[in-house]
Amino acid sequence: MHEVRVRTPAGIETGTLRDDAVLTDTGSYAVGAVEWCVPVAPTAVYCVGRNYATTNAEMGYERPAEPTFFLKPPAALVAHEQPVSVPAFTDRLVGAGELAVVIGTTCREVAPDDVDAVIRGYTILTDMDARDQPTLSARKVFEAAAPVGPVVTDRVDPAAIAMRTTVDGEQVQGASTAEMLFDVPTVVAALTSRITLHAGDLIAMGGPGNTGVLRPGQTVRVTYEGIGTLETPIA
Repeated sequence: MHEVRVRTPAGIETGTLRDDAVLTDTGSYAVGAVEWCVPVAPTAVYCVGRNYATTNAEMGYERPAEPTFFLKPPAALVAHEQPVSVPAFTDRLVGAGELAVVIGTTCREVAPDDVDAVIRGYTILTDMDARDQPTLSARKVFEAAAPVGPVVTDRVDPAAIAMRTTVDGEQVQGASTAEMLFDVPTVVAALTSRITLHAGDLIAMGGPGNTGVLRPGQTVRVTYEGIGTLETPIA
């Protein structure tokens, strides 16, 4: 099932995406006739750092011994097809398309073998990053710093999903989640050993490389096979 949240003439509704139609309690709507909304309502957005060897090589990072995390505020989430404005304080806005885990229930100290039972599904998140800022929080936290969507699905195996990112049709990322240094069970187990997770919380699993510097007028499209494509215009 591909779950969505959309704005229809009846208001904001949850529904399912089937082919080119969104089905809700009030009817069936063509995809082009609805406004996409953020598909989840997390208490927190956790992001895994240094989870691809390609990114570590690009940034000069050592391979971490265990998963590392940073946070983005839920207020930074924006929906599929919603624009992201280049902040006035940066000349080096880049993005990285990432697989995002959606937690399905409150959980703490989950063993790797039990992780599947606490996951609602998977979506896509683009980690926007103001690379020329002096600290990690300054780089990662700003308005619309985390496009997410368009759907949440439980119909994929997170261990080996092919992904690609394009900017104006030119491919800038291409990999498989099989290349992640730490897989989903390892990451969820590590995070829940530290803190309680709640239904709707997001864990972005890191990305292989990035888009390069983004400019107004460009469009970023991140595709994860079996999930869909997250589209973000840059303004």
